[in-house]
Amino acid sequence: MSFEVKSGSRTKILSRLALLSATLLWGSTFVAVSSTNDFFKPNFLLACRFLPACLILCAVFFKRLKKLDKRYLRAGMFMGLIMFAGYSLQAIAITTAGGLPGRSSFLVATYCVLVPFVNAVVLKKMPDKFNIFAAFLCFAGILAISMPDLILESSKGVNWGDVLSLISSFIFAVYIVLLPKYMEELDAPLITIAQFAFAGTYALIFSLLFEDNSGTIWNYQSVFTLVYLTVLCTALCVLLQAVGQKNTPPTTAALIFSLESVFSIFLSIMLTGEKFTPALALGCSCIFIAIIISETKLSFLRRKLLIT
Repeated sequence: MSFEVKSGSRTKILSRLALLSATLLWGSTFVAVSSTNDFFKPNFLLACRFLPACLILCAVFFKRLKKLDKRYLRAGMFMGLIMFAGYSLQAIAITTAGGLPGRSSFLVATYCVLVPFVNAVVLKKMPDKFNIFAAFLCFAGILAISMPDLILESSKGVNWGDVLSLISSFIFAVYIVLLPKYMEELDAPLITIAQFAFAGTYALIFSLLFEDNSGTIWNYQSVFTLVYLTVLCTALCVLLQAVGQKNTPPTTAALIFSLESVFSIFLSIMLTGEKFTPALALGCSCIFIAIIISETKLSFLRRKLLIT
């Protein structure tokens, strides 16, 4: 009996560690992508990230590939386009549009707050009081982050990195609302493979048409960063998320995932010299709390009050 309890506890701990590891890796992508500005164009980087990750997942789940049919191709073509749009804008925001990695991570993370409102439009499910309060708090956080720039640097105009990050956030919110429709009927690893294949293809086509890749640099640093993004932050994270969420309650998983932007900004401060100003601290705190409220409805606090 005691062995079963210990075994169950060990599984829970390992599942949470898997999700925490995936979250840390996701948080590091903002810094990693920003460091590739001197080596790769944003969409060429995405192509080099998603297409090899697709091949890695094909190797891992090769026994399931025989189930691929038109349903997966249609789903991958559509959802891959949305995925490409979100990641492309995110990459452009922090490489060529003046966005800072840590700051951008919090702005992109606002998709968690936007999801209930996109849900209301697409699926006619109205947001609750927690979602509405979180939205106001999130908006206050965005103002706190952006207003100092608008006031102190008005001569430079709008920070397009921030704007693109927010548009990317909205696209990811749409993606999250639409994805469950396909996940109900289709195999999760196979739909992920299809999405990576199409997203990478879209990125490659866009790069060949609109980017000048003559300045691409292949050296130790660029290859290492590309392998890190492809193998660890993309392919491995998909597997860690699948394993971790299998034995983790959704509320707990949401709390762990909300740490992505926290990890990102601390890594950005340590590795890129991004300044953590009082305005940024206030804005990030508002957005972080808004994400927790929107994702969990504060159920962990309500449970604690009931216990006491």
